[in-house]
Amino acid sequence: MNCPRCGLEVPENAEICYKCGNKLSAPAEKSYLERKLLEDSYDKKSEAAAVILSLLAPGLGEIYVCKETRGFIILAVATLCIILGIQYGFPYITYLILCVLSAYDSSKLARIYNNYVSEHNGEKPWN
Repeated sequence: MNCPRCGLEVPENAEICYKCGNKLSAPAEKSYLERKLLEDSYDKKSEAAAVILSLLAPGLGEIYVCKETRGFIILAVATLCIILGIQYGFPYITYLILCVLSAYDSSKLARIYNNYVSEHNGEKPWN
């Protein structure tokens, strides 16, 4: 930004020109439409996609919302449940419960992720 009086280049957030003392106009507040378009450009995670991925394989929803360690641990436990079910007749109800809990967890994480991204101008909450 340049001072309209003397032409000196000043920072965008400057209130006065450092050379001539001219009062600079405050930056205009962004309109609702500009704020909405900016917010829509942020990398948000779909809660529905997180739930569907978790129902397909527990842990995938967590990986989708960038909680990789948690997702891989849940995926390993789910794999262990399947192996035990095949080998020892272990009840598959534990796998189904894990699917439902993972779906709930990934949905909640997607909501937290999206709220954080919206409130912090696109910055990701955990990375």
